[in-house]
Amino acid sequence: MKFIGRGSLVLTALFFCTLISSRTEAKIFADSTSVLIPQDYFQEEEQLVNTVLTRYHFKKFNLNDSLSSAIFDRYLKSLDFNKLYFLQTDIANFESFRYKIDDYLIDGNLKLAYDIYNTFRDRVNQRIDYVSEILQNEFD
Repeated sequence: MKFIGRGSLVLTALFFCTLISSRTEAKIFADSTSVLIPQDYFQEEEQLVNTVLTRYHFKKFNLNDSLSSAIFDRYLKSLDFNKLYFLQTDIANFESFRYKIDDYLIDGNLKLAYDIYNTFRDRVNQRIDYVSEILQNEFD
């Protein structure tokens, strides 16, 4: 399977651009510990961006399973580059969606992106709690 350079990067951005939508009000992100969920209008925005990119991008590409796999790998790598946060079980659970991202993009379904990100955020918070707990003890 050949990696599809810029097209993959563009679609990765497309898949997750609605996490930071221009229409999102500041109050949605006021509590950094709350679970993020896709808003109703994100589906329409994602489908519009998807249509524009697949039709008018200078590098023609097909939104298929191969590109889906590349998007999957890049998204996980962008969140947890050093493999410090996700557990092996998390990755195993996400793996079942590796070849479905293209279908989700076409349908405008952003739930997977939010689920993965919320899992990442949970793992980061668990790490912070663990470190805080350790720092409460005296040093050896």
